[in-house]
Amino acid sequence: MKALNFKSKILLLTLVPLIVVSTLTITLAVYQAKSLGNKNIESFSDKIFELRRSELKNYTDIAVTAVKHLTESKDASDEKTQEEVKQIIRNMAFGKDGYFYAYDKYTTLAHPTVPRLEGSNQFDMTDPNGVKIIQNLYDAAKDGGGITSYVWLKPSRNREVEKLGYSDTLKGWNWWIGTGLYVDDLEDAVLNLKESVDGNIITTLQLIISLALGTVLLVGFIGARVTLSEGKLADEKLQELSRKSVETQESERSRVARQLQSSVMKSLNLSNSNLRSLAQHEQFNDSSSREQFVLAAKALHSAMKEIRHISGELRPEILDKMGLDAAIRDLMEEQTEEHPHISISYKAGEMTERLNPDIEIVLYRIIQSALTNINEHSGADSVNVRLGIQKRKVLLSIQDNGTGFDVKQATRKSSNIGLGLMDMRIRAESLGGNFHIFSTAKMGTHIKVEIPR
Repeated sequence: MKALNFKSKILLLTLVPLIVVSTLTITLAVYQAKSLGNKNIESFSDKIFELRRSELKNYTDIAVTAVKHLTESKDASDEKTQEEVKQIIRNMAFGKDGYFYAYDKYTTLAHPTVPRLEGSNQFDMTDPNGVKIIQNLYDAAKDGGGITSYVWLKPSRNREVEKLGYSDTLKGWNWWIGTGLYVDDLEDAVLNLKESVDGNIITTLQLIISLALGTVLLVGFIGARVTLSEGKLADEKLQELSRKSVETQESERSRVARQLQSSVMKSLNLSNSNLRSLAQHEQFNDSSSREQFVLAAKALHSAMKEIRHISGELRPEILDKMGLDAAIRDLMEEQTEEHPHISISYKAGEMTERLNPDIEIVLYRIIQSALTNINEHSGADSVNVRLGIQKRKVLLSIQDNGTGFDVKQATRKSSNIGLGLMDMRIRAESLGGNFHIFSTAKMGTHIKVEIPR
């Protein structure tokens, strides 16, 4: 996995806490909303059942009042009056499935939904759960009115559902009257409330998520802008610092090279001339003196050669006079002489004009440093150097067939190869360029450099 750069780490450090806090806030809000919703539903369920029980009593009281003028009249015992009461009870209704029924103890007197029950004794009537329906309703009526629960056929749905029944006596008569509400209607009301609460929770959750997402995006955008801006400024400052460092280094190398050429080489050349003159005019008395003279001349010649080499390493004169291509070819020849076992191939694109001096010296130093690493560490016997000149950029490729190495480990260590890689990268980036290195064990190393013109 590719390591995150510093700017990405800063942005991630900004966003992660915000995302974590937003997630915790959303989770807590959903939990609280669900908890509050469930409590409200429970409270509503208890309230609605309590209200419906009160409604049943009120409906029954209304029914009792509706026939009171007959049950308390002087003709209350007449069969005609009793039939009129039955008919009134049959005709009374409320809601979609609300109706009334009348009994004389356990005998059905009036029942609008199941008229076949009228006239029969229902003492043993039970629901699917074994509940004695009529007995329980009669007992509740005798006790001054009360609620009874049982299962009964619901006309609108044509199926048996749980029902809450309320029964009360008709004063002055041995009759009792009853009605009921189906529990599934109450459960539907509770379910509708639950769906409404869930809908509100989802809406609230969507709103919170939208706000959180918007906040994250806004903070991310602002953070990215600030990070990129600061990062760009830091990159520019670092690039400028690297450029100045490289310029200072090259300037110092040039100064030392000039001093070697102007001072040291001048003195050495003078000494060399004096030795040659002395050799022409001086007669040596013995072979020992002549041998010492020859050794001194050879040492002087070797020193001059080494100083020329050092001077060229510090600042190649050919680079300033003839340009990058000529300097690279000269460097290749020098490398071939010093390391004849390594075959070096070099190809360059057509150069119609000289490159910027800063670009030339950076590319030259990268090639020089890469060849040094190859010679000392790679064990390669083949190196390919390619220089591509494009309109907007210069491309450099250096590839060998050596043993390869672990790039990350090498850059972490303060080894020669690690310092060399770091120096190459700094030089490339000092001009706003890119430096990439790819290496695999036993597969060689490939360096790619891209520098804008």
